Amino acid sequence: MEILYWEKLCKQDQLLTNEQRIEQLELVEKQRKKNELNWTNIFDDIYRRKIEKIDQRDMKNVYKYRVIENIQNTSQATYEIFEETPVFQRPKFCSSTHIFHPQCPYKNCLWNCKKPPINYENIRRANIFHHVDIKVEDMHERQKHGSHNDIWILWIDEANRQIEHLNEYKFNWTLSFRQDSEISIGTYGLIIRNDDDDNKNIYFKYKSDLILSSDFLYILTNHSILITNSILENYILTNYRYRFKHALWFVSNCEPKQRLKYYEQLKNYFPIHAYGACINNEKNICNKNDQCEVEQFRLALFYLAFESQTCTDYITEKFWRALHYGMIPIVFGPRKQSYLDLGIPESAFIHVEDFKSAKQLGKYLHRIANDYFLYRNYFQWINQYQIFYQTYDLEPIRMCELCMRLNMQDKNEHRFYTNIHQWHRNEC
Repeated sequence: MEILYWEKLCKQDQLLTNEQRIEQLELVEKQRKKNELNWTNIFDDIYRRKIEKIDQRDMKNVYKYRVIENIQNTSQATYEIFEETPVFQRPKFCSSTHIFHPQCPYKNCLWNCKKPPINYENIRRANIFHHVDIKVEDMHERQKHGSHNDIWILWIDEANRQIEHLNEYKFNWTLSFRQDSEISIGTYGLIIRNDDDDNKNIYFKYKSDLILSSDFLYILTNHSILITNSILENYILTNYRYRFKHALWFVSNCEPKQRLKYYEQLKNYFPIHAYGACINNEKNICNKNDQCEVEQFRLALFYLAFESQTCTDYITEKFWRALHYGMIPIVFGPRKQSYLDLGIPESAFIHVEDFKSAKQLGKYLHRIANDYFLYRNYFQWINQYQIFYQTYDLEPIRMCELCMRLNMQDKNEHRFYTNIHQWHRNEC
């Protein structure tokens, strides 16, 4: 009976256009309730867990920085943050009014785009330098007039860069994707656990819904499953029905050959719709972030979240975007532990390191595509968490962490990176 049931659904769905499929998928997405978040508590929680992670890694990374005791303790009411360089040749926050998250626990940080005055006072202030916009002559001048109390911060969100020339500047902190960076929360994405699951024990009122049909309920009973959240069940079933059983990949950077090699192997064992100049296509069928791209995201079961680098913690927006749009990310990049350290449930993604070969992974993807209950396991987490990946959401979170760090730093301590290049390129 179960096989006949799925075959019948498949036959019905073959008649649907892409527009009709997307309409149904967007409808069930709207029905999912998004919890209101208490960001003040969230900042405290993620910052605490972040500090624990830094402490664990610092014991191993002896080249990262050393500590010099500073006997001069200070207390100050406000912290100035100076934008010492542009970001990719353009001012970053100089014209912004909403720099810090509105629910940031600290409200005493000021962004300053003026040239910082010589610091004769015993105060601490932050000076941010974006790695590709640093000019040697400016740095030497800043070193002459800098203060021991200044906190020099290197901003570097890209992976595997040659930055040996920056070792001499003895940066105190970093703002980057590395989880043991002083400021790292929300570099490319963020997963937040809801305070409680308000969607538990919620049932549809609509008798026409497929999940309330006697056939579907009978199949669930055979699998010893009791519906406790009909909104979630309907979301999963609708996505399973209306998405095409293939993986999607948009790729623009052709230089990293390792991920292209794995793709060439995997496509022999599972259908992949890949677009980009390095995939034997002239160009992507869609421009980034346009409606065409969103439609492709809505219609694919899996997404190849293959990173261009395998550096520690380098997990970019492609992974977070796949989660946001309801695809199962297949990840190739840093080790699996980097994903788990970010608080991502193990059941939310598939890591290639769990498979001996691309052939074995391809067989497993076929199993998921043809087994609703195996597919269903990858979405049991979604009511407990929220995903953020848009820049306008993430940047205020990052700047809040910077403000928190300034306020909560040990003011009896002066630290710097002895070899920031080695630290940055770890496991690349």
